[in-house]
Amino acid sequence: MKTKRFFYFLLPFICLVTSLQAKDLSPQEFVTKYLKNVLKTADTFSSPKLAVDDTNFYIYDFKECKINIYSRKNGQKTASFGSKGSGVGQFEYIDAVSPSKDTLFVSSRKKMSAFSLNGNPIKELLSKDPLSVYFPIENGFISERSEYSPTDKNKNVMAYYLLDKELNRIKVILKNEYKQEPTGNNKKDPWLLYRPCRKGIVYDNKLFVGSSDQGLVFQVFDQQGKKLYDIKRDEPKIKFTDEYKNLVFKKIKALVGGEAGFKSLQETRDLVTPDYIPAYFNFFVDDGKIWVFKFASINEPDKIEILVFDLKGKLIASGKPPLGELSFRLEEKSMSFMYKGKLYIVFFTQGKGTAINEVDLFSFLNNK
Repeated sequence: MKTKRFFYFLLPFICLVTSLQAKDLSPQEFVTKYLKNVLKTADTFSSPKLAVDDTNFYIYDFKECKINIYSRKNGQKTASFGSKGSGVGQFEYIDAVSPSKDTLFVSSRKKMSAFSLNGNPIKELLSKDPLSVYFPIENGFISERSEYSPTDKNKNVMAYYLLDKELNRIKVILKNEYKQEPTGNNKKDPWLLYRPCRKGIVYDNKLFVGSSDQGLVFQVFDQQGKKLYDIKRDEPKIKFTDEYKNLVFKKIKALVGGEAGFKSLQETRDLVTPDYIPAYFNFFVDDGKIWVFKFASINEPDKIEILVFDLKGKLIASGKPPLGELSFRLEEKSMSFMYKGKLYIVFFTQGKGTAINEVDLFSFLNNK
C-alpha cells in the first residue's frame, strides 16, 4: 500500500508546467494530457540519477556506482557498466554523468573517466582535488567543490575552477561563501528541509552558477572562466515560520505513510529547518532558457512557481501549477534532467524497477 500511495503522490508532482490553462485541470487530467512514460525497466537502483541526450537515457547509481544506457528509440538497454571500487571502470561514488557527442564523462570524487557509449574505457584522469565534481567544457573541465572558508569558521565556500584536459588547475573562476548549515542532533542523521540550491551548470560552453541562499541570482562565465554578466531578480526574503514547518511536515507524512511512518523517520533523522526560505530549490539551463523552480508559498501550498528566463535574464514565462504533496522531490537535483525543453524525471520503487517520465514544457507554454 505504501508503494501505491508513493506512486500516486509522485505523478502529480512530476507534471511541472508553466501553463495558465493547466491550472484548471485536475491532477489526473493533467497527467493524462501532459505526462508521457518514455522508459520502464525492471532494472533496480538504490539511488538513481539521470542524464539525457538525443540518443539515450543514462541512469546511474550514486551509491552502487553502475551506469545503464537505454536507447530512446526503443527503450532497450544497450550497455551496463561500472561497480564500486578503485580500478578502471570502478568508482567510489558517481556524482555526475555528462554525455558529449560520442563520449560519456563520469565524475566520481577522485577521478574523471571517459567512456564510449557502449561502456568501453577511453581515458581516466586522477583528481588533484578530491571531492570535486567535474564537468567538461570546450578545452578542459570545470571543477565544483565545497571548501572551508579561510577567514570565517562558521562559513563554507562553493568554489569553481577552470582546469585543463589533464585536470590541472588553470585559474579560480568563482568562490561563493555561505553560512554552514545546521548539523542537527549528533545522535541522528540531519535532514535539512527547504535546502538551498547551490550548483553550476555548463551549457553552450558557458558556466551558469546559482546559489539560492543569495537570492534569485545567477553568475555567468565563458569557457576561459571570464565573468560575462549577472542575472538578478529582486525577491523578498520570506521567514521560515512554524506554518511552513507544519506544511512541510504534512508533506513528509503523506510521503512516508502517515503519523506512524513519520515517527519512525524521526527516530533516525533530525529534521532541520532554515531561518529563511531559499529563493528557489532547483534550476536548469536548457534550450536557450533558464528554468527556475521555487518553493510553494504558505497561501498556495500545493503550487510551485516556475519562472522561465532567457539566457540574459529576461523573464519570458511563469506559472503556478498544482503539484500535490511532493513539492520537495525535485530538491534532489540529479533525479531530474532537462533536455531540449523537456523535463525528464527518474523514479523508482525499491527493488521493483525504474521508470522515466517526460513532460513537454513547450506544450505548456504554447497552451498559455
